[in-house]
Amino acid sequence: MRIAARHAARQAVRAAALVLLLAPIVSRPAAVQAQGGRCAPPVRIENKSFRQLDPPARLSYVWVDDIGSKFLGGFDPFDIYVVTGQAYAPFQAPSGPLERGAFLRLTQDAYNVRRHGPMRVMPQNRATARLDFANGKNRFFLKVVDVQTSYVGNDVAVVQLCW
Repeated sequence: MRIAARHAARQAVRAAALVLLLAPIVSRPAAVQAQGGRCAPPVRIENKSFRQLDPPARLSYVWVDDIGSKFLGGFDPFDIYVVTGQAYAPFQAPSGPLERGAFLRLTQDAYNVRRHGPMRVMPQNRATARLDFANGKNRFFLKVVDVQTSYVGNDVAVVQLCW
């Protein structure tokens, strides 16, 4: 009888320790769990251009379509794509200008290139716009931090890579 009582007490202690260990993970809000925990610093990408993402998203680039800024502020909806290379980088430079037609031709049926998206960014969803993608066995998501429009200068999308 004493052996059974000791065994039950050990099991209860183990269960309590497991609950204490898992409580911070389980009690986190679902949105925090789904988002992952780490993000790279935000990067600025001008409209109609591409830019290479920093590690750990190896061989990954972001392309931002034309952001049509409006006269009194705001912007028209535009697309953002993530492009990943399988064996080598899909673009020869780390960043540069690229019109929509050229982007679509370069990424449409290329052997090495995988195009993810589009992520449609609109004034009403820019705070929640998100594009999930995989690069090899790693999963990432790209989120829009801000859209900075300029009637005279270049419009810019500020994006952040998270994993």
